[in-house]
Amino acid sequence: MIISVFFLLHLAERDDSIYYESPRLGHFLFFDQELSHDGKTSCASCHDPRYAFTDRYRQSFNAYGDPLATNSSSLLNLENFQYWSWRDTTVSSLHNQMKRPLFSQHPIEMGFNLDSIKILSNLYDKYSFLIEGMCSDEWNSDCVRKAISFYLAELKSRNSDYDKWLDHLHCDKWLPSFEKGIHVFFENGCQSCHGGRDFNEQEAAVSKVFTIRPPSLRNVVLTRPYFYDGRTASLSAALRNHPKHLWRADSSESIEIQLPQEKMQDLLTFLHALTDTSYLDNPLYLNPHEN
Repeated sequence: MIISVFFLLHLAERDDSIYYESPRLGHFLFFDQELSHDGKTSCASCHDPRYAFTDRYRQSFNAYGDPLATNSSSLLNLENFQYWSWRDTTVSSLHNQMKRPLFSQHPIEMGFNLDSIKILSNLYDKYSFLIEGMCSDEWNSDCVRKAISFYLAELKSRNSDYDKWLDHLHCDKWLPSFEKGIHVFFENGCQSCHGGRDFNEQEAAVSKVFTIRPPSLRNVVLTRPYFYDGRTASLSAALRNHPKHLWRADSSESIEIQLPQEKMQDLLTFLHALTDTSYLDNPLYLNPHEN
């Protein structure tokens, strides 16, 4: 197993014992292709750090190249999510969410369940020095999910230009279009579906037919294509093709949203300011198996 020297030095500098007991194992597992039946697919195959932990496919693919029903959503800033599935509101924890990629059969995704004994044995041989400190009772798939959950909980990205604006930093650099875009966002009720610190808290019913979990707008420039089925390739097209009616949770009435081109451009400027790739300077976010 090849592990980045820079990554190991980073670990040596940390005195946070919680990190050694939880996210460290999950970090290795998240990027390990041996977690899959074919030995070629890792969690990072669909959640690439370069793209804010998405994969930029219209629909994600399983270990055998078959398309899945939806694309991969970002794994950054997950602590405020109420559920972790595009459509299934019963998936209320990361631990439960990982049942689908590991164990689903229709379609198969990573196929962990097809040869779980062999996979667990191989992983134990590689990571026993970490496993014994975390899963002292029994090494099983539940421990795998637990370790990865701890790791994902560490992934944060809140160092965008917008965050700096909130902290009154670099006040001389902000374009009028950026601040106009903030007003466009809030004046038109965008926060009803994309509210809160990470622009993913839903205050309105998106549809009277089914519910779609609003994705975070942080790093939205990096997470194309857009919508759960990847129907739109560009951010400007996503805004033009966005549902024009906003359904209020407390009313059967809807509000129609139509923006002139100038306000649309201001809104795009604001959304671009939500980009933060500074996390890529932290080895915790990168593949520890690559040198």
